[in-house]
Amino acid sequence: MRLEGVRGVAKDLEIKINERLVGQLEGESSSPELGYQVTRKLIATNEDFTALFAFNDVSAIGRHSRIARNWAAARARRYFRGGVR
Repeated sequence: MRLEGVRGVAKDLEIKINERLVGQLEGESSSPELGYQVTRKLIATNEDFTALFAFNDVSAIGRHSRIARNWAAARARRYFRGGVR
């Protein structure tokens, strides 16, 4: 229902949705792991994106956790290559 609402507003505003960047929670757990895994897959596409929608607060916690981990890893790679001081 929420995704259909987002799609409707995007259509009204003539905003294209890249379907490769649309993820679906898998499973019925109430764990942040669901949001973590969907976000991991999203980041793995190497596609640029500017926003994330979460189904609920618990999946948003997992999403934030994955983004923070990915950001820290990227920063560490730059640091150890001599790019960040």
